[in-house]
Amino acid sequence: FHARGANAQFSPADAPAQTLDCRLLHAGYLLLLDRFDAPDPEFGTVMARWLHDVKARGIKTSLDAVSSAADYKGIVTPALRYCDYFIVNELESSMLSGLPPYAPTGELLPENIEKTARYIAQCGVSEKVVIHCKQAGFCLDCATGKFTCVPSLPVPKEEIRGSVGAGDAFCAGTLFGILHGFSDEKTLSFAAGAAACSLFAENSVDAMRPANEIEALIERLGFTTIS
Repeated sequence: FHARGANAQFSPADAPAQTLDCRLLHAGYLLLLDRFDAPDPEFGTVMARWLHDVKARGIKTSLDAVSSAADYKGIVTPALRYCDYFIVNELESSMLSGLPPYAPTGELLPENIEKTARYIAQCGVSEKVVIHCKQAGFCLDCATGKFTCVPSLPVPKEEIRGSVGAGDAFCAGTLFGILHGFSDEKTLSFAAGAAACSLFAENSVDAMRPANEIEALIERLGFTTIS
């Protein structure tokens, strides 16, 4: 269950593009922001218009979304034309491409993940498409076409306290890597570490640690292969 709360009223008037002073702006949770998700006669959605105005100031833009049965493609696709970085999970990304991320047997289909990332790039994302799931993180460099995969960290089941916010932690780790100029592989590795770190608490914040401790966790746990 979800109550929109203040998200239902939040709009570009609360964050005018001309007042922003940052290198990178991340807009979280498309499909939960009613006024941003509203239609715009020129740009498709209010979010698309706002991102256009943000980019006009020389600011990089990043987006994520939520898994929703609403008009997913109709709301998300217009914004992709003004998006530098798009960070979503495998289910959300597949709602754009129509390609299933899993086989009927439940096996992950990395080839479909890659096809989906390339489809999203064609929708307008200019720099990176990042897709994450329980098994791994994937990154498409839209300029070079290079597709990178880094497996998730093998956190012992007995140490996991909860998975709420793991995707948000992965997203935050990805943005950290982007801002610090990490390679795609290192960015996915750090994002996997941030996601793993979040599993050590029942809620979405208490287990998060500074970057150096996340890196130590990555070194301690090591990586496994996709299964």
